Amino acid sequence: MRKIALWLIAALLIGGGIAMLALREAGPDLIDRLQGEELAPLAGSQRFELDETRTVEVSSENATEGLAVETVFESVEVTREAREDIEIKLTGTYIAPLDTDMPKIRIHKSEGGRLEIDIDRGLTLPHSFTSTNLRLMVKIPESLSGDLELQSVSGAVKLRSPGTAPFEGNVSAGSVSGRVYVEGLEARNLELGSVSGDVEFLGSADQLDVKTVSGAVMLKLTALRGDGRMETTSGTVELTCEAPLNHEIKLTSTSGTLALERPEANVKVLEDRLIEATAGSGKFTLELSTVSGNVSVK
Repeated sequence: MRKIALWLIAALLIGGGIAMLALREAGPDLIDRLQGEELAPLAGSQRFELDETRTVEVSSENATEGLAVETVFESVEVTREAREDIEIKLTGTYIAPLDTDMPKIRIHKSEGGRLEIDIDRGLTLPHSFTSTNLRLMVKIPESLSGDLELQSVSGAVKLRSPGTAPFEGNVSAGSVSGRVYVEGLEARNLELGSVSGDVEFLGSADQLDVKTVSGAVMLKLTALRGDGRMETTSGTVELTCEAPLNHEIKLTSTSGTLALERPEANVKVLEDRLIEATAGSGKFTLELSTVSGNVSVK
């Protein structure tokens, strides 16, 4: 239901004409690009400079099972670290109508122990929005278990896991018009998606599902231990993997080029729009498809 709510918000924004403003503000490098940029106040508006930090204790007495972070216009950045608590920080500039309260971090813990984080603006959309370059940054302990869900409508979504501890849970990260970037993660089931933003993943997974409409998909895997499916309509799909593949591989494109360069792959079908091959034991499936982009597996 939480995912559905985000997509409904996006549809309402598009219907009200506000999504075009969000799209102009968003981009593949939204988090880095907006840092330090000056937002000019508009007539009848007020300017907020935010720098709020909150922490949540994680202990046996205050068990946390999973994390969900959702925003509309703001970028999201989550980092796994060797720490004992969860740090949530909201920074940046927010310009909104005069009757709007200052945005603040909102934290809720479900009965099942999942920590849910979003931003409370005090007013319902779209009236409360004028212009924003807010960043919501969350640092979580590597020991955090449960599922991890990161969602934004027009902001970029980043997940970094620089340590060596694998994440023992399912991970989903998505944005409607922002970039989705996941680095260093060793996950079980990983689901990434965007409508018009690029998706990039560096790491390994047991199961991998990536979908975009007009964005590119770039996957640099250390290993893929199960099934994988990557799909886009008009973007390029690129996959590299350090470990040997043991997959039934299928590459398809309507108008783009196909390339399969794996020494363990035994090609069975080689056509302009279709390549089928068996790599290693062929125990799993690996499918990459696009309509107008190129597809490559190396």
